[in-house]
Amino acid sequence: DFLDAPWVENGRFARHVAPAANPPLATLTGGGRALWPQVITTRGHLGRGGSWPYVVDTIEPPFRNPWNALLFFSGHDFLPDGTAMLCTVQGDVWHVGGLDGPLEQVRWRRYASGLHQALGLVVAGGNVYVLGRDQITRLHDRNGDGEADYYECFSNAYPTSTGGHDFLCGLERDASGRFYTASSALGLLRIAADGRSIETLATGFRNPDGLGLAPDGTLTVPNSEGEWTPTSMVCEIRPGGHYGYPGPRDGHAPDLPLVYLPRGLDNASGGQ
Repeated sequence: DFLDAPWVENGRFARHVAPAANPPLATLTGGGRALWPQVITTRGHLGRGGSWPYVVDTIEPPFRNPWNALLFFSGHDFLPDGTAMLCTVQGDVWHVGGLDGPLEQVRWRRYASGLHQALGLVVAGGNVYVLGRDQITRLHDRNGDGEADYYECFSNAYPTSTGGHDFLCGLERDASGRFYTASSALGLLRIAADGRSIETLATGFRNPDGLGLAPDGTLTVPNSEGEWTPTSMVCEIRPGGHYGYPGPRDGHAPDLPLVYLPRGLDNASGGQ
């Protein structure tokens, strides 16, 4: 690959052609000084065992932080070393350590910021992928200082909606490297492993706040009660299926979900 770019020298345009691996601006692409070097420590509380099939540990977020950043978490995944990456609706990504012991010193550091309504995150191949309303962003820490230096557009193959309630929610990745997400307007999307193309696998979801991908490849998508959705539900996806919203398709009744969730149990289904 070659870089072919205009530049300015002595007030005139000049053309620079060089291998992309070593362009004239190489000294400016290795990552700058850290913007958020602060590490914030909080405590956690281990859940108690008993007759329950699982326990819930409670981890205190750093609600008090130097940037007054809000912490409405919307996605997470784990790095190979057991630390976690968490994204927030407001567009931050946090790197969290100290999760493998008594939770006495949980360490938080801001890793990235300025993303557009981040509602899903996947760690794959050492990279952090964050789902935004505008694109899937792949984050790189080029100088190893604990912050993302390069925000790469991995995929903007899906259209951006202006619908106030049409959120793109949930990000999953299968063994072939393909990504999945869902929205009311677009349905359940499969994004190619190279990020260049999308396909719609199913439609008819009202505010699908997340999705699930089982080990055998089964996909599940929630559907929130409202128009053409008699109650909240979780749908097991049949390719080409339509699950109700915003009305019947081609005169056919909607596909039935895997399970209905009555209002007394759940009134706005989320990610699985």
